[in-house]
Amino acid sequence: MGEPLAAWLVRGGKDGEREADALGQGLFIAGWPGLGDISGCSDRDELRLALRAAYPLSKKGSIDNWTGQLWRLLREIEVDDHVVMPLKRTRLIAIGRVSGEYRYRTECPPGFQHVRPVEWLHTDLPRDAVGPDLLPSLGSLLTIAGLRRFGAARRIAELAGSGVDPGSGVGDAVSGVPADAVSFLAAAVQSAPERPVRITVLQLLRLFGASRKSAGVSATIELALEENGLVSKPSIMQSDADDVVSLEPVVDDTSPVESEVADPVEERLIRLHVGRIRSATAGVVSVQLHDPLVKARTLMLTHNFSQLAVIEENGEFRGAVSWESIGQADMAERAAQVEDALMHARVVEHNEDLLNQIAEIYASGYVFVRGADRAISGIITAADLTQQFDGVVRPFVLLEEIEQRLHRTMGAVFAVEEIAAKASSRQRQQILDGQKPMLGLYQQVIKDEQMWRRLRWRLDHEAFLRLFNQVREMRNSLMHFSGGVLSDEELAPLHGLLRMLRVVDP
Repeated sequence: MGEPLAAWLVRGGKDGEREADALGQGLFIAGWPGLGDISGCSDRDELRLALRAAYPLSKKGSIDNWTGQLWRLLREIEVDDHVVMPLKRTRLIAIGRVSGEYRYRTECPPGFQHVRPVEWLHTDLPRDAVGPDLLPSLGSLLTIAGLRRFGAARRIAELAGSGVDPGSGVGDAVSGVPADAVSFLAAAVQSAPERPVRITVLQLLRLFGASRKSAGVSATIELALEENGLVSKPSIMQSDADDVVSLEPVVDDTSPVESEVADPVEERLIRLHVGRIRSATAGVVSVQLHDPLVKARTLMLTHNFSQLAVIEENGEFRGAVSWESIGQADMAERAAQVEDALMHARVVEHNEDLLNQIAEIYASGYVFVRGADRAISGIITAADLTQQFDGVVRPFVLLEEIEQRLHRTMGAVFAVEEIAAKASSRQRQQILDGQKPMLGLYQQVIKDEQMWRRLRWRLDHEAFLRLFNQVREMRNSLMHFSGGVLSDEELAPLHGLLRMLRVVDP
C-alpha cells in the first residue's frame, strides 16, 4: 500500500443511523435520500443540476454546500485514502482505508444508496487516541470533510496502523485559524444543535486577529465555519461589522443552508449604512422618565447637548427631551420630571441607508440609532453629519462616477448583448432586461483582447487591468467596511482609475 493521498472525515448520519451498516458491510454510506445515481456526473455543474432536481425547494447555499461534499465522495476521495468516522452511538472512532470507487445501490432504501467501499481497520479507538490539536478537526458537523491541518493525512495513517497518534511534526501544515478561534468554534459546534451561538461580526473578526472586515477575512471565517460544519446566518459576507450572526449547524440531507456563494461577476449594491457615522455607535447619555428635569438640564449643560435620550432601566426607549421641549414645559408650569418634557424622537436602524435619512436629520436636527442588539447605540446630529459626511461619502461618489463613465463608454462601443454574453446565465438575463452592469462584468469585457482593442483607448492593457482589479478590491472593502474614514492611500486606486477614464471619456 502506497503513501495515503489524503484523510477525510465522514459521518454515519445525524443520529448515527448508518454507522452499523457502514461498519458491518465495509462501506461509507453518505445519505442524501432524495438523490439518484450521480456516477454519470462529469463535473460539479452536472452534480449541482442533479441536486437542484432532487431538492427543488432547497436554497442555493444548500445546493452549493451539498455539491462540494458529494463531489468529494464521487471524485476527490481516492482509493487508499483514509477515512475517520466518529461514532455517535459508542463515542468511539473508526478508521478505515478507501478500497473502491463510488457506487449507487439501487437495491437499498433511500439514504443508504450512495457508498464508497472501505476496509475498516479500527472500529473502537477512543477519542483521546487523537492528539488534542487534531481532535477539534473531527468536530465538523459535515457528512464529508477534508482533514488537512496539523499533518492529518500522515497521522491518521499512523493511527490506522498502530492506533497511536504520533503528533505534529516539522513541516506539517498548521491551522491558519488562531487558537482562540479554534476553541471558540469547537464550543460553537457543541452548542449549535441545541442553542446556536450568536455573536457580532466584529467579535468574530477579533477572534481571527482582525480589526476590520474585508473580503479576505470574511472568506477565511466562513471557510473555518464550513470546515466545522457551521454556517453563519446571515452570511459574514453580507453582514456589517456590528451585525449579530447566528452560527448554526449544516444539516446535510434535506435542510437548507443560507450561506450564498457569490458569482465572481455578480456584486451587491453598496449601501452607505447609518452605522458608518461614528456617533451612531458611540453610545448615548440618557435619563429616565421619572428623573427630575433638573437632572436632564444638568447633563445637557455638562456635555453641551441639545437633546437627551429617555431610556428606562430595562432598556426601553421612550423618546427624548430637548431645550425646546423643556422650555415648553416651563411655560406650562409643569416642568418637574423628565416625562413632563418628553417628546417623540425618531429611531433608525444601524443598517438603514444613510442617504435616505439625511433629510430627516437636517429637518429635526438628529435621529437616534438602534444597534444590532436592539439597544440605542448612538445619535446622529446634523453637526455630526456635516463633520463626517465628506470623508465617509467621498469614496462612494468616486465609485459612482467610475461606474457612470464605464457605462457610457462601454455602451457606446458594445451592444448590450455583447456585454451580457460575458455574464453568468442569471446575470445575463438581468442585463438584457435593462439592469446596469457592475464593475465585475465590465472587468470581464475589458479582459477580452479583441474587445479591448475595439475601445481604442491609448492605455497599457495590462496596467489598466491591474488598476481596475485594485478598484474592484477597493469596492469590496467599501462594501464590508464599517466605521471610520478611508485614507488617501486606500483611495488612491479610485482616483487613479478615474483619471484614466476622464482622459478617454472627457
